[in-house]
Amino acid sequence: MTTNQHHQPAQPWTTGPIPWQSEASGLANGSVPVTAIILALDEEANIARCFDTLGWCDQKIMVDSGSTDATAVIAARHGAEVIDVPVDGFGPMRDRAMRDPRVRNDWVLFVDADEWISAELADEIATVLSAPRNLGYALRVRLVFRGTWLRCGGWSGGALMVRLANKHHARWTGDVSEKLVVDGPVGLLSSDLVVQDLKRFGRWLDRHNRYATLKASQRVEWGDRPVRDRWDEAMQASPRSRIPREVMKRVVAPILPAPGFWRFVYMYVLRGGFLHGTIGLRFSLLHAMQEMHIQMKIDELRREPGK
Repeated sequence: MTTNQHHQPAQPWTTGPIPWQSEASGLANGSVPVTAIILALDEEANIARCFDTLGWCDQKIMVDSGSTDATAVIAARHGAEVIDVPVDGFGPMRDRAMRDPRVRNDWVLFVDADEWISAELADEIATVLSAPRNLGYALRVRLVFRGTWLRCGGWSGGALMVRLANKHHARWTGDVSEKLVVDGPVGLLSSDLVVQDLKRFGRWLDRHNRYATLKASQRVEWGDRPVRDRWDEAMQASPRSRIPREVMKRVVAPILPAPGFWRFVYMYVLRGGFLHGTIGLRFSLLHAMQEMHIQMKIDELRREPGK
């Protein structure tokens, strides 16, 4: 790993607290027996804020996949252990990190560098871990895009992700759109995980271009498998409320004509993205264009396998 300790962090395009939730928790530093695992690659614009909301965790581990900016330096300053894990799919990467012998707690919390934990969610995690009734917990998501909290459009509130689990009863699956699968009961926390990327827009495009490549390979693999197998996998989604979303991704999307158009209709019309005005239109169009990029990459893979 290469870092430049004299590198100055880039200026984000938006700063400041979100008015409807507080970032600072009143929990004592290191008071909750959980290991926070943060994946990062060149995230100096986000990483300090992320760690500022995780001080209550007993242990913080940042999984770095080759940052060349000040990401690792900033993480170390926040008391995090930095480990290097090569990227060969996001699911395997997260799973190796969870099973690393340096993880000293049974409970692990996965947070991405462009996410932060509100005081309300921190307090709720501390409460449930004092006497766990489940082996994993799903979190709701609040997405902030270019300074706007997108309450509509299919992301905030309805998007659920299992991110807190007992490592002895959990495993990560999938190279992209990866899932934390828990072998046991999964609860749902009421406070939200906040996704708020502070990097400039060009980095957003770069990241989603990489995602499009990975998702194209995934959908080719799904499309080559029997529908029954994909249906059975979708039915195993956890929590159960994710089943319709998994059916759409695994069963419907690989055979859907004009997926970009339908993605736009879903986000902008059916899920109310239009209620956010211009920013809702832009966000829906961006994801519709990504669907088109995925489809074009799928066409290339089918024409020239292995390239």
